[in-house]
Amino acid sequence: MARNDIQIIRNGGDVVTMEVDDRTTSSDTAILAGEAVGKTGAAANVVAHVATATPTNASGATMWGLATKDSTETSTVNGKVDVRQVIPGSTVMRAKATTPANLAEGVRYDSVTFTWDGTNYTVNEDEGDDPNVHGLIIIDMDTDKGTVDFLLKGYANEQTSSY
Repeated sequence: MARNDIQIIRNGGDVVTMEVDDRTTSSDTAILAGEAVGKTGAAANVVAHVATATPTNASGATMWGLATKDSTETSTVNGKVDVRQVIPGSTVMRAKATTPANLAEGVRYDSVTFTWDGTNYTVNEDEGDDPNVHGLIIIDMDTDKGTVDFLLKGYANEQTSSY
């Protein structure tokens, strides 16, 4: 597991404490600080890791924010995680690109999603622009460091997609 794969660069929201299922029930791993969290499905009342190829505009494929501390659940006991909320269109985040060598001006302003391999989060600049579905928008990049700065779209955020 990797801590701080994703960082908030500016305009983060409030920190809220959210519920996490025990790892046996959810089959998720512990959430570490700096990892993306969202609902586990449309009807879920707990958060878990944001899956690969999300967030999107699909129900249950949204993002709440980034963990600020490691989650407290165990294999048999539910827990909690502190999450800094992401404000769609305002909170600027930074993460490594999935394929840093492919960073070029052509990916700026593309709508993309995360890749999560169960250990590390990256922003998948390779997947191609799909502004009607993909929930992240690349706004800048550092080709030397292999990172992208990005925003979350409103339809890919649980707080706004439910209303």
